[in-house]
Amino acid sequence: MKSVLDVFPTTICVENLKDEITNNEDLTREFNIILEKAFDFGYRRSNFRNFQSTTVKAFEEYNLPNLKNLFHRKVDEYAKGVLRYGYDESFFTQSWFCVNEPGNYFDVHNHPNNVISGVFFMRGKGDSGNLTFHKPYAGVAQIQPHIIFDQNNPRTFRTVIAPFVEYNLVLFPSSLQHSVERNDSKKNRVSFAFNSFIDTLGTDEHPLNSKSLKCAKINTI
Repeated sequence: MKSVLDVFPTTICVENLKDEITNNEDLTREFNIILEKAFDFGYRRSNFRNFQSTTVKAFEEYNLPNLKNLFHRKVDEYAKGVLRYGYDESFFTQSWFCVNEPGNYFDVHNHPNNVISGVFFMRGKGDSGNLTFHKPYAGVAQIQPHIIFDQNNPRTFRTVIAPFVEYNLVLFPSSLQHSVERNDSKKNRVSFAFNSFIDTLGTDEHPLNSKSLKCAKINTI
């Protein structure tokens, strides 16, 4: 008897919020504030390949309470409903927005010391630069065998792309490595990003106490 089981999957969430935003006057107004004032707020060039807002408190400094509440609700739906995280409160640690001019891109990185991160696609299209997730490894020193790619077998993927679609919100674990493709369009790519944390981490149970471990039993076929 043989069992094949994919353990500890990495789960991201993609949701289009166009109807929810365009049918709400307050959300539409705040959405347009970012688009209309993007370069007026002052930008610092991030890693010389894109522009990023000078603030990491964009929700507060640009007065975006309705977008903040919307994204907060989506974070909780993802963290509690999909990832099954147990906590009472979540909160944003940083929020900012990025403008990628034609030819700009963003190198591989993650968002340490956070739990859930999100990117909201505001202006652009498919060739404006997709969000690319990179296969996680246990550490930089881990041996990485050559894997024969099969487009029908997710186990062989080294990267997974979240296409740039306006109004798409992408949520993912903050530790997941990701990058942004080069903007091959002739217009600026605008996105809004945030990091969040939760008020409860881990468990009070001793991790080496076998009676307290939460395990999934592997059954043979």
